[in-house]
Amino acid sequence: MKKQILAIREIIMEYGILTNQDMELESSPILSKINKDHYTLIERYKRNGVGVITYIDGMAVSEDTIPYENLSDDLLDEILFNLEQYVVGLKKTMD
Repeated sequence: MKKQILAIREIIMEYGILTNQDMELESSPILSKINKDHYTLIERYKRNGVGVITYIDGMAVSEDTIPYENLSDDLLDEILFNLEQYVVGLKKTMD
């Protein structure tokens, strides 16, 4: 198993399911984009995968869970970076 996935799972096990809103991200990671009006965004982070929402013309049309193993290394790196930044921010507020 990839080390990014193990690190992501460790954070989720400690902090629970997280959303982009919880982490106050400016934008959601893009899983796929068909065109400017049809795209799938990563919105939630769970132990075994990410929760994704597909949008068409700005309206949510479907939700799904994608296992971490099915994500690219670039997406895993982005997810891990965001989660680590969230944890750093939490620890700073607790000090």
